[in-house]
Amino acid sequence: MPNIDETKFDILYENWLKVSQRENTMDEYGQLIFLRDLSDRWNTKKRRYIIEESA
Repeated sequence: MPNIDETKFDILYENWLKVSQRENTMDEYGQLIFLRDLSDRWNTKKRRYIIEESA
């Protein structure tokens, strides 16, 4: 995940809402903030596991 500054994060968040068709809530915003804040640490790891939610 690329490191994202606050300005680019707001754009990413708006796009995320459109693509995912989710509501603009603090839960959604908080989940992406969590991922953004951990991206520096995760980018140095040898392995990453991605879990996809399906309907």
